[in-house]
Amino acid sequence: MGHWREVAYPGDTPPAVDVAAYTAACREGRLVTFTVRDLPEIDTQLGELRGYALFWVGPFPQRMGVIGAWQDAVFLSPEARQGHVGIDFLHYCDAQLQAIGCHVVHHSVRDGRDFSAILRRLGYAHAETVYAKNLRT
Repeated sequence: MGHWREVAYPGDTPPAVDVAAYTAACREGRLVTFTVRDLPEIDTQLGELRGYALFWVGPFPQRMGVIGAWQDAVFLSPEARQGHVGIDFLHYCDAQLQAIGCHVVHHSVRDGRDFSAILRRLGYAHAETVYAKNLRT
């Protein structure tokens, strides 16, 4: 919920994640997940989760033969936002996405948590602006 509280837009409803759908998409290779963790105290344990990024991966319908990755969520805890952790993490995500065959990566940037300057430093270009409206109200 910490992530959602930071990126929710006015009128947004709390998340009700369909875990089964996300799990199935991961198994099918349509959703890839990357994490940032502290170094574990014991080699057999995972370190504490400090951040994550999820990308939907698949054919780019508007560009035949192009495989795209669309960021579903990206989050770093306040502790992980120090130094170059975020930049290194985004570099890592790009490298891994390229390794699995992606040609283009799309990131969504919320107005309240704008990290577009970092994306521009990494070679990303502004592609479009997206508006949202809650129709359930």
